[in-house]
Amino acid sequence: MFVNLGLKEHDLLAASAYNDAVLHVHNVLRSVQKTIYHYEGSINKFLMDDKGSTLIAVFGLLPLVHEDDATRAILASLLLCKELGKFRIQPSIGITTGTAFCGIAGSPNRKEYTVLGDVVNLSSRLEGQTKGYGVKILFGQKTAKDLSERYTVLELDDIAV
Repeated sequence: MFVNLGLKEHDLLAASAYNDAVLHVHNVLRSVQKTIYHYEGSINKFLMDDKGSTLIAVFGLLPLVHEDDATRAILASLLLCKELGKFRIQPSIGITTGTAFCGIAGSPNRKEYTVLGDVVNLSSRLEGQTKGYGVKILFGQKTAKDLSERYTVLELDDIAV
């Protein structure tokens, strides 16, 4: 799950001044943690770059593996939109299902636990397409297939990524 939290650069810069902005960013991130953990997902990283404030969350990492991890990710994303709306933040979310490398990557000088692979890259690309479709959440075909047995899924046109 790739999530652009909708925090603006000025929010994070203001937070460095140790005022009410710190509490705002803290409360946003705490809400995100509670939501992801409620559905037994894992937060891989939070970063701020040219794309804004981005969070990567993963469902199905040991020991928290479930047959319905795709459903859990979707439910978490819906709750995340609701919770962040309380802060007047509109997130955009891309979700995919598949196999990724999960482990330690990096150089001899810097290592981090991460997730890598086509499925991760596709989540990022889907998140980037949400605004063009006027939606908050887009998910890939495999996720849709996993969900369609229990939920009605609206199919969009093919997206070139």
